[in-house]
Amino acid sequence: MNGGAANAGAAGSNSEDCSDLIKQANEQLEAARECRMDVDALQCTGKVTTPCNCQVPVQRSESPETKAYLKTLKLIEEKKCVTVCTAVACAAVTNAQCRASGTSVMGTCVASNRGPTP
Repeated sequence: MNGGAANAGAAGSNSEDCSDLIKQANEQLEAARECRMDVDALQCTGKVTTPCNCQVPVQRSESPETKAYLKTLKLIEEKKCVTVCTAVACAAVTNAQCRASGTSVMGTCVASNRGPTP
């Protein structure tokens, strides 16, 4: 996922806390990226930065899901949790769109380097 966080841990008893926080952040980020294919409105207008310094699109910057993710991310930074990042280059988020995920009406905000789809 765009060079997202994989495993984490700090020495001692913090490792469980860091692992839990990173798992929670990943789940919150997925929730913040959810969009609906059946909505005729502008979606995927926000973006956030992952612990690996990659920008990813989210439904809205001010959504409760995005705010929860950013709060958890701050806790990860305060605890100085170690985040393992892949060597994959991050794509710039110039535009984002809602892309179908499965057969339901739910989708995921994904980066697109092309202009918005008409």
